[in-house]
Amino acid sequence: MSFPSLEFKKSVLIEHFKFLGFYVNDGIKYGIDFLLYTDDPSNVHSKYGVLIENNHSFFDLMSVQRVCNSVKKELIVVVFKNSTQFELFSVERFIV
Repeated sequence: MSFPSLEFKKSVLIEHFKFLGFYVNDGIKYGIDFLLYTDDPSNVHSKYGVLIENNHSFFDLMSVQRVCNSVKKELIVVVFKNSTQFELFSVERFIV
């Protein structure tokens, strides 16, 4: 059994987020897969950045999180279990 391609995962997530009422745009400008908007993108800034987990290193995740934080977006990392099941994780920085 082959694991779904990145493009398939993207299509599943676009459908999921649109069903939840989000507007979905490309996130390449920030090094992520998607930007999620709570309203029409011409009216509001995106609130979330979405990254599909694809064997990223810890350093990669922290770099992307830092970019998202600097532009006031919450980073959501999506981990697929199989072709239709996935989990969403919010990634935040914290100071110890």
